[in-house]
Amino acid sequence: NNRLAVISSQQEYKALMVGENFLEEFVCVFNPLDCYDGVKAGIPSATTFGVYRRNLSCLASHFQSKINEEEISCLQTTLQPGSSLLLAGYCTYSSATVLTLCVGSQVHIFNLDDEIGESVLT
Repeated sequence: NNRLAVISSQQEYKALMVGENFLEEFVCVFNPLDCYDGVKAGIPSATTFGVYRRNLSCLASHFQSKINEEEISCLQTTLQPGSSLLLAGYCTYSSATVLTLCVGSQVHIFNLDDEIGESVLT
């Protein structure tokens, strides 16, 4: 079943278990709105994200006295190196909305076409 087990945002203090019984396979880490303060000045903002396969091999034992078992499981799945990413990407918001995805060694760029309301591979 290809659903998320955990999401972790730069804006939140803790990772959040979103899957049922923590059996789902993927973890998503993201920064929902990078450079938000620049929006008022006309500077583009962006959302950045990465997806990992759930991995419980990270040791979070030094946190055990401070957080509960569920939080430890969430933390273990999100503390992974960038080399473990399955995919990563970012979406920039400015005069154009552009989604860039990196999957393996391939990069795909999509531009939002306002006329049809869909992102188009460019």
